[in-house]
Amino acid sequence: MRAHRLLLLTACLPTLAAQGTDPGQDILMEFSVSHSNCGYSHDPVVEKALHAAIRIEPPLAPKKTSVAILEMRNDSSKTVTAYLLTSARTRGGKTDRYDAEGVDFVQDMALRMRYTPKSDLSSLAILPSGTFRKEFWSGRFPGRFEVYPCLVVFEDGTYLGPRELMRRVVRDRQSRARTLGRLIAELEAARGAGDPKATLTRRAEHFARLEKSGPQMEEVTEGTGVRIISSVDPIAPDLKEAASHLSGAAAADRAALANDISTFRRQQEFLVARSKIFPPERAVK
Repeated sequence: MRAHRLLLLTACLPTLAAQGTDPGQDILMEFSVSHSNCGYSHDPVVEKALHAAIRIEPPLAPKKTSVAILEMRNDSSKTVTAYLLTSARTRGGKTDRYDAEGVDFVQDMALRMRYTPKSDLSSLAILPSGTFRKEFWSGRFPGRFEVYPCLVVFEDGTYLGPRELMRRVVRDRQSRARTLGRLIAELEAARGAGDPKATLTRRAEHFARLEKSGPQMEEVTEGTGVRIISSVDPIAPDLKEAASHLSGAAAADRAALANDISTFRRQQEFLVARSKIFPPERAVK
């Protein structure tokens, strides 16, 4: 999922706690919603599943720099694989700013599969009774911050929160799966060429020129008949990286590309399997 950070959400990469995960290995991809479908209102069902709170370190003091730490706890019986939070800032008794941000661990896991094939989703997601902690914001706090979960997505595909937000999570996963499909097609074509390295290098250069001219768009028709127009993820960097690993010896390069294709296909299948919208949860178990 592509990163779209809002003004208040420029903190460092999140870290995981209480699950034995090395924070240095995590690449957490964020998405933001500038006009939240949650209506900036509390949903007790969602908040019962995922408890969120802000803690200031050091305690809030006028004219001093502090760090806001976001702490969440999964109080449901299911593993949380994505979430969206709404944040509000209050000054002088008046709320004057709203933002939203979240993390999709499924996309993170698909990315990690390329480099650590034996990883599993539980190493990133928030397990039942598990906690998640990250730096949320730093600086001088002009007022009071409040955060509350707006959408919680579970490992089995069910969710709590607005259906439109869940659609967005699924659309982003499907978009990445389509990008992987285009990438696989290019690698397969290069593998079948007389000189795989030269062919892949030329294609990487072609897409680099194409993508430099501006965002490429695609139109997708969903099962409901709704047509969605969205930007296409670039593939030139992945093609260039794959080409850089080739030696120029055709037989060895075909074997290397076969491994790359297999890895990207596993990523694609992982995303496709988790790109369905199931009925929402009605209560937290």
